Amino acid sequence: MRTSTLVTAALVAALCLMSACGNGGEQRPYVVSTWPANGEVVQGALPYIRVTYNEPVSFLNPSDLRVHINDALSAVSVARFPEEPNSVYLLPRGRSAFAPDSVISVLVIQGFVINRERHHADDLFFVAFRSEGEPSLPVGESGQVSLVDCLTGVTLESVPTPGGRDPVGVLSTLVAGTRRIWVQLASGAGVAESLAWFEPGDAAMTTLSLSSAGTDLTATTSAMALGPFGGELYVAYRDETSERVRVLLIDTAAASELAAVELASVAANALTTPTGMAITEGTGASRFHVSAADGATGTLAAIDRATFAEVDFEDGALGVQGIALLGGGGPTAVASSTTVVASPASTDADVVPAGGPTVAAVGALSGTTTVIARAPDGALTLQGLAGYAGMEALQQRTRTGSFDDPTAVEVSDLLGLTSQAATAVLGVSFFTSGDRFVVILDTPTGALLTEWTYANGGTLEQVDLDDATAGIQALPLTVTPLVVGTNRGAFP
Repeated sequence: MRTSTLVTAALVAALCLMSACGNGGEQRPYVVSTWPANGEVVQGALPYIRVTYNEPVSFLNPSDLRVHINDALSAVSVARFPEEPNSVYLLPRGRSAFAPDSVISVLVIQGFVINRERHHADDLFFVAFRSEGEPSLPVGESGQVSLVDCLTGVTLESVPTPGGRDPVGVLSTLVAGTRRIWVQLASGAGVAESLAWFEPGDAAMTTLSLSSAGTDLTATTSAMALGPFGGELYVAYRDETSERVRVLLIDTAAASELAAVELASVAANALTTPTGMAITEGTGASRFHVSAADGATGTLAAIDRATFAEVDFEDGALGVQGIALLGGGGPTAVASSTTVVASPASTDADVVPAGGPTVAAVGALSGTTTVIARAPDGALTLQGLAGYAGMEALQQRTRTGSFDDPTAVEVSDLLGLTSQAATAVLGVSFFTSGDRFVVILDTPTGALLTEWTYANGGTLEQVDLDDATAGIQALPLTVTPLVVGTNRGAFP
């Protein structure tokens, strides 16, 4: 049934493309491409659908559009952006992504958009494609980055880092129809070549020479974020010459630096370093946040995306002021409009509403935070821990409850009938659909993969990965992760 739907879609779309140039001598808009393309199969859940016309368009009747998922009508929102006047984005309403493992069809009716001459299209346009599976998980190891099947734990391929330098951050996104994995490196070999990228199947990574105050850019932990729709990458380093935190804007399609700014709100000294970065999901992400530490204190800074300038949180004070962090600054996530910055020395966290002030959230567990992850719907933040008691390896904070009242989550680390004595969480990564995630554990004999389901409201349930054996089972990994990456979007 699904195959015949796609075949029908291909025929209808072809007819629409051939006849969409209008008649009567009037110049009318017509669709020239979509992402995904008609008949395409992509891995992972779709965060958006893009429809591109032959000329700039504006909305006439946004309701003249139908999106069906497995033949059921799906509610969508529509958006346009000044930098892409020819394109319209279709966004799932009330969800972070369109449903995975589905046939998705889009019907565009004539009155949906108009061109500058206020002419609408003459013909219907229909396209259909399929989403299935889940993209492989990017994992940074010592001297390389590997792609791991997140359902089986099998390593699919590995690519060495430039000069064998360690990765501290990994992020996978779609660039011009191709999957690209971005790697934040611990150093730039003395010349600020501190960011690299590769595409699946590549034998080596390509490095970018980034601007600096003089010598190198270094990092000890992940500080990367992706702008809406993947066109902009933000990454932060310590500048070894100025001893300040340097934040850079990268064009992901051209793989080039567009702008850079040093954080004026963070003191410059031998211990100054970025500790995390996060951006609000969705089209309203006007800012992104950088947490930093300078040895004695921690600061949360914000960068305005439009001007790429640091936001001053205290107009009456001299200079640019950030938000003081009580916990000293650590891994960072944005959940809805609230920024959560974990303390590097405990399970505590600073919870910062939009614009401040800082609210200290007391951790409920023993241990220290290793990673922090945010669910795509913004309602859940998870802190992975090290040195925890028993099996309480995760700390859960939800918007439906209170960020100030975290909940302990036990993680089963069984292989067969034997506990593997896991000691730390190495990474937490949500599936592109947002309703599942993996937790990577460190044990004395190697890393383990555990899988979880997540329902709105914060209900978590660990998945048994070995039905034949009693207990909730994990899977062994053949990689030794330094950092567990994140996938953004679906991939061909």
